[in-house]
Amino acid sequence: MAAVCAAVGWVFGHESGLWVGVTCLGVLYLGQLVYLACAWATGSSGRPWRPYRMGIGAWSEVFTRLYRQQARQRNRRSSA
Repeated sequence: MAAVCAAVGWVFGHESGLWVGVTCLGVLYLGQLVYLACAWATGSSGRPWRPYRMGIGAWSEVFTRLYRQQARQRNRRSSA
């Protein structure tokens, strides 16, 4: 994406390159929102929503660790 923005900025001016970058980031952001909304809608069909399954790449590791940490805390609270 940075290469495309740099190329557009070089050919059409720095302001155009900036607008292309902002537009691309906005599209990526909206894509993630749609992805999360779809995952939330499908996960609410009678079973608990599990955010750790939604990760892609390195984020799946982060969500898995967070989910496991929350589960450990819940288990500690219920046993105490």
